[in-house]
Amino acid sequence: MDRYRVGANTSLRQTRVTSTELGWRFAKNLSLGGRIGLERLDTRDPSATRDFGETKNEYQLSMRSRLRR
Repeated sequence: MDRYRVGANTSLRQTRVTSTELGWRFAKNLSLGGRIGLERLDTRDPSATRDFGETKNEYQLSMRSRLRR
């Protein structure tokens, strides 16, 4: 939570971030993984006509295999 003071007004900004990773190894030469990142931002400004919020979601998936020679 961040506070910003401008004149007599105090604005609040709250940021929340979380990240989760998970991986599986199916065999010696094959693995699969995933990652999720979530981010939220809320701003409350008494001088503004309304509050502001933003949401950002990221999803990633990866696979790795190695061939034997």
